[in-house]
Amino acid sequence: MDEFSVLVSVREGCQLVSVRGDLDSVTAPWLEGELARFGPQARVVVDLSGVRFVTSAGIAVLLRERGFGRPALYCLDGSAVARMLEIVDAERLMPVHRELATALRDSRAA
Repeated sequence: MDEFSVLVSVREGCQLVSVRGDLDSVTAPWLEGELARFGPQARVVVDLSGVRFVTSAGIAVLLRERGFGRPALYCLDGSAVARMLEIVDAERLMPVHRELATALRDSRAA
């Protein structure tokens, strides 16, 4: 397993949650804990560009409704994560972006 990490920073007025490593049943609760910290007015973007592998447990955490709603997602075009998000039709529930700048801009405008 890749070393897993979650780094939270503020970028352009949004909470940017950068995830690295495999997002699976072992690591998904860690991400859940970080996302649960944000209040109802938060604008949250989850950067999945550092995730190489995601399981259904990781997808469930990403798609879950929270006090702030659902986060905007950023993933690399053509990545395994992007493909999995397409398979589960994540864009029905939340914005999925292929460029971080667009994700941040759209999240601020929401």
